[in-house]
Amino acid sequence: MKYRRLSKEQFQELYFEFSQFLASHSIDAVQWKQLKRESSQKVDALLDIFSDIVWEKVLSKVVSVQYSSPQKIVLLNRENNILKAIIITTNGREVDFETQEGFQWLEKNMDSDQVVLTVGEKSSDIHSELFKWILQGGQITDGELFKRIQKLIS
Repeated sequence: MKYRRLSKEQFQELYFEFSQFLASHSIDAVQWKQLKRESSQKVDALLDIFSDIVWEKVLSKVVSVQYSSPQKIVLLNRENNILKAIIITTNGREVDFETQEGFQWLEKNMDSDQVVLTVGEKSSDIHSELFKWILQGGQITDGELFKRIQKLIS
């Protein structure tokens, strides 16, 4: 499995799509019930395959992910087939990037010794990278903050 299995609630939301997936594997409702009783390994494999298909479809539409913690901001933005990253950290314990004041401090002190800026690009395994940050609490965004920070550092 490349990503993670969908939750029970997610499978319920995707009931129709999952039914189509099973049908594409020549499995009808009666056969599915029988599989669940008799072959947990095959059921697990089908659930995992379907989950990966769903995650791939979702991740293919993600353009930007933003992750923040009190002392770290990770901004990812896909442009064509390249994932661009801006990572901002601070060693200033009194700064909290998750507050308006902390972000205003960052804008004013981008060139400060207390701010560590890392910029990079990745052209392979983009979906896995996006997924990793989403699992850690990253939010799918429109990329406005990425563009704003990119202008600040240019």
